[in-house]
Amino acid sequence: MTTMLIIQIVLNVIIGQGIGQMVGQHGISRPLRAIARTLHELVHGDFSVDVPGIKRGDEVGEVARAALIFKEMGLEKQRLEQQQMENERFAAEEKKAFMRNLADSFEKAVGSIVKSVSASAVNLKQSALRMTDLSESAGQQSGIVVTASEHSSANVTSVASASEQLSASIVEIGKQ
Repeated sequence: MTTMLIIQIVLNVIIGQGIGQMVGQHGISRPLRAIARTLHELVHGDFSVDVPGIKRGDEVGEVARAALIFKEMGLEKQRLEQQQMENERFAAEEKKAFMRNLADSFEKAVGSIVKSVSASAVNLKQSALRMTDLSESAGQQSGIVVTASEHSSANVTSVASASEQLSASIVEIGKQ
């Protein structure tokens, strides 16, 4: 009986080891290895990988659900990075458009000022030419006035001389 009992215990130990090894490899090891491969892919940025074992109710399922959360966070990070890149691109385009509009406005303002200054310069040149003409005309008229004045002065001198002679003649006639 003891021999039988020892044989049965040995058989139970061997069977238990076989069952334990099968359960360990198939029930725990393989799913954990699959989850480890999935985590490795997630760490390297491949968020398209499926997470196995999330429906399990044991610790392996808990690890799988944690890996799923990690995957979802990675996908959210990618989405946020994509949105940030789009926002930066949009901001850069807006800045370029603003700078173009600013440059166009500046160019129009400067063009308007240049036209105004150019028109003023033309008007100033015309005014200067008119003033030069008027100055030349005034100079000519001054020359005429000087000549007329000289003639008038000569005539006054002649009249004065004639008056003296007339006065002298009157005195002479008076004496006679």
